[in-house]
Amino acid sequence: MSLLAQIIAYVVSPLATLLAVWVAYLAVLRGGQPQLLVYYQPNPDVSSLIDLVVENIGGGSAIEVTFSEPLPINWFGIEKPHEDGSFIPKEGFPALSSGQRYIFNGGQ
Repeated sequence: MSLLAQIIAYVVSPLATLLAVWVAYLAVLRGGQPQLLVYYQPNPDVSSLIDLVVENIGGGSAIEVTFSEPLPINWFGIEKPHEDGSFIPKEGFPALSSGQRYIFNGGQ
């Protein structure tokens, strides 16, 4: 093997190894982060109701989940909501595991 080929092998091999380690690190890092979805969906049992869903679709647990505003649940009344609804407080939940889902009756 010539001297030039040895130098190239000594330079390219560690760089390729570092690149592979970096890509693996990014994959593990992104797979372990929580991703929360909060959305309304139609109730499958009663067509005039909607459900509020809070779901963690990420790979890691979400700790101390808080909301910027309280989320309304149990509000009924089509033209004007009655005053007997409630809210999920800003403090939210202590934790949401990966794949965990909370479904609340959102109202009508």
